[in-house]
Amino acid sequence: MAISCRNNDPTMKAILLLPLLLLTACTATPEAVKPLKNTSDALPRHPLVIINHGWHTGLALPADQIKHHLPTMSSGLPDAGWYEFGWGDAGYYRAEQKSLWLGARALFWPSPTVMHQVALTDHPDQSLPGTERLHHCLTDAELASLLTFLQQSYQQDADGRRLHLGSGRYGQSDFHQANGHYHLFNTCNNWTARGLQSSGMRLTAANRMTAGSLMRVARQQVSDCP
Repeated sequence: MAISCRNNDPTMKAILLLPLLLLTACTATPEAVKPLKNTSDALPRHPLVIINHGWHTGLALPADQIKHHLPTMSSGLPDAGWYEFGWGDAGYYRAEQKSLWLGARALFWPSPTVMHQVALTDHPDQSLPGTERLHHCLTDAELASLLTFLQQSYQQDADGRRLHLGSGRYGQSDFHQANGHYHLFNTCNNWTARGLQSSGMRLTAANRMTAGSLMRVARQQVSDCP
């Protein structure tokens, strides 16, 4: 029995796409950055806040760390105490009105992505009171690899400048073009998990599919700064 391979057959497209999704799940971009070992300063002293918005997760770092190590990533936004970073589907993340169709399309068809960067005046505990937040502390090496991961999450032009797309979702925030494609096996929570892996945490594929599972595993590993 022959199987129809017409270009407009949605069932066949889904069948053909599934192996691709399974393959890209193992090589998702941007990839985690492994922290270097045997550094001169292994004392954790750099704060990181992991943020759970309910369905979406993100990472927040003190603004002075961004301005010192990655000054171009603080351009275009006002002075801030902290920056929150998130990654997600370009269509759904930027949409004024969310819909079931936008959500389904983001999950089941690889799509372009954006970075969302928010300038927080105060610590995330004060600036984002309606969220779940976990406090963690990084060594110099862990901070360096996390910053490299963040930098590699942005698309850049030939001069190393980020590609600005407009204002963000809330507060003083911006959208920029990101690297990687969004789909069922490469969501915002997978991105956050790879950021945490870059900071030295241990997470498996099963731990990072949902915001709840990611936060549950991270909660067992976090250690706040002294």
